[in-house]
Amino acid sequence: MIPRAAAERNGGDLAAYTRTVNVRSFIPATALLAIAGVVLATSPDSPAFDPSAPGKAAPKFKLDGVDGKSFTNASLKGKVVLVDLWATWCGPCKQAAPTIDKLHAKYAKRGVVVIGASTDDTKAEVLAYRKKHGYKYAFATNGQALADGLQAPGIPFFVVIGKDGKIIAEEVGFSGETEGIVASASDKGLKK
Repeated sequence: MIPRAAAERNGGDLAAYTRTVNVRSFIPATALLAIAGVVLATSPDSPAFDPSAPGKAAPKFKLDGVDGKSFTNASLKGKVVLVDLWATWCGPCKQAAPTIDKLHAKYAKRGVVVIGASTDDTKAEVLAYRKKHGYKYAFATNGQALADGLQAPGIPFFVVIGKDGKIIAEEVGFSGETEGIVASASDKGLKK
């Protein structure tokens, strides 16, 4: 629409019409930039994310199990470990939990330790969540320190650590491919 004709239909004030159009254009453009910023900040291509982490030693960590057991690098040495960094408020994390429970059922007998490490929930919140859903894998708190050490760009974030304490694979987010990626990494860790 030609601005002058539109302004005349709306009272004849071209300057007011131009300000309205500029504001209307500015709001969607700002929203798109904000969305792009969030996508880039949580993308595996983000500068903070290190896609070369597989093969590197896992950072030192201590996860406080909600059942009273602590999980550390030293206590898990010699075992393949799958850690799911998550939070109760995270929708994709909640979608991933049944898959993690399924992986636990598949791999626990083969010696893989599966831990759901909350990044910011209290022990009581994590216990209530596990009880409500009947999940069987280990749950822990203090996951944020491990997330920071791994430079996790967002949650859910999955990391498979080998018997030697080195990272086998990392996965950001949850999709239909997550189960296969994590299962493949766990199998790889068990073969070593």
